[in-house]
Amino acid sequence: GQIYYFGIDGDDTGRELERLFQLDVASNQFYRFSKSIDDAMRAIAKKVVLRPINGKVIFCSGDDLFFTGVYDIEAFEELRNMYSEIAKERTCSIGFGKTPKEAYVALKMAKAKMGKNCMMGVEFVK
Repeated sequence: GQIYYFGIDGDDTGRELERLFQLDVASNQFYRFSKSIDDAMRAIAKKVVLRPINGKVIFCSGDDLFFTGVYDIEAFEELRNMYSEIAKERTCSIGFGKTPKEAYVALKMAKAKMGKNCMMGVEFVK
C-alpha cells in the first residue's frame, strides 16, 4: 500500500536520434521513431493509473514519465515489456523512491547500469 514516486525514461533515445541525424535519413524515419516512443509512453501512462499500481501521472513528455503509485514487480515488468514492444525493441529504465529526489537518483542509477533496461529503488536514510 506504500505510495512511491516513479520515473520511467527511454534508454538511449537521444543517442538513436543523433544516429538518425548523422545518417541523414528521410523525415518519415524521424516521424516513425518519435511516434513509437510517444505511443509507448502514452500507453504506459494509461496503464499506470489502473490496478495494481493505481497511479497518478504527474507528467508524460517525450520518453519520460513521472508518476506516483503502488509498487508491484509484475506490473512493472509488464510496463517494461510494453515499452519494448511498442517502441520497436527499445528499452526503458525505471527509478522509484518515497520522494521525487529518491526516484530521480534511482532512475539515474538504473540508467548508469551496464545495459540499462532495469528498475531500481532508492531510500535515503536520515
